[in-house]
Amino acid sequence: MPMDNPILEVSGLSVSILGDEGVAHVLDGVDLSIPAGQIVGVVGESGSGKTTLVKAILGILPKSARVESNSVSVAGMDLLGMNQRELTRKVRGKALGFIPQDPYLALNPSFKIGAQLTEVVRRYAGQSRSDATGDETGEPRERLAQMLRLVQIPDPELALDRYPHEFSGGQRQRLLIAAALMNMPSLVVADEPTTALDVTTQFQILKLLKRLTREFNLSMLFVTHDFGVVAQLCDYVCVLYSGQSVEFGPARTVIERPRHPYTKMLIDCHPERDGSMLGIPGSVPSPLSAPAGCRFCPRCPDAAPVCQIERPRPLSDASGMVACTLYNGARKEKSDA
Repeated sequence: MPMDNPILEVSGLSVSILGDEGVAHVLDGVDLSIPAGQIVGVVGESGSGKTTLVKAILGILPKSARVESNSVSVAGMDLLGMNQRELTRKVRGKALGFIPQDPYLALNPSFKIGAQLTEVVRRYAGQSRSDATGDETGEPRERLAQMLRLVQIPDPELALDRYPHEFSGGQRQRLLIAAALMNMPSLVVADEPTTALDVTTQFQILKLLKRLTREFNLSMLFVTHDFGVVAQLCDYVCVLYSGQSVEFGPARTVIERPRHPYTKMLIDCHPERDGSMLGIPGSVPSPLSAPAGCRFCPRCPDAAPVCQIERPRPLSDASGMVACTLYNGARKEKSDA
């Protein structure tokens, strides 16, 4: 589903990784666009390719990975054409910020928070160490404190001189958000940043992220496995299954009127108030031996014979994009043949 002037544009992204057991086709023709000031959620089960998508955008795939794509660009810059030095100098921390998943592992326990935020400014904004630390006026240090104030860290001036272990999990995640936003990038990639948090803290972090994206007109790619999070935070949602994008559209539309059988079943997996919860029979196929045709076919209650042999053609309309033979006419074509 193409969008005008996207901050992030991923077109036909395929990633295969050579391992001891063979070639794993982890991503297969993924398309994704994020317009300015919008939050797009990427949702799917474990093994659907979410983490590989994030690594491909960040340029941190293993050396054994082979990447094929028509385009992977951020703010108009072609990421696939850059080496690691160019990505660090032009993209990471500037046009592209990153919020990692685990707040307990992402911060260095040996350094104070102020020193770690200073390193973000120095490395990615091209400042010298003295400029980033602050001169006699203390203005750069005040900038660090202001960023901590922005993410609602108590006593931000004192917090700069504290170590990571002196903060709670929710506060550490706020510190990582501050680091990601330090140079006000065009796009922030958040890789399941609320997974390790309790429900109350998760709600607070989601509320904070939504406020900051609106306040600074930031775009965000938010990776999650939870449609409840998508409902709270996202403007659009992309559903991944076995390395393929199977549905994309406005979050409310997809949640209220899902079209792909996988999307419907994934939404039904959300716990009800009475504690009941449905599951999806089977599991995501291995990227080493994905089935021919529709990859969801072995688990799909609406599967037809054509689904076993033909990969569904994506259908784009006013509601978004869906890749399923229920909508693209393939079933009728086969029956008429």
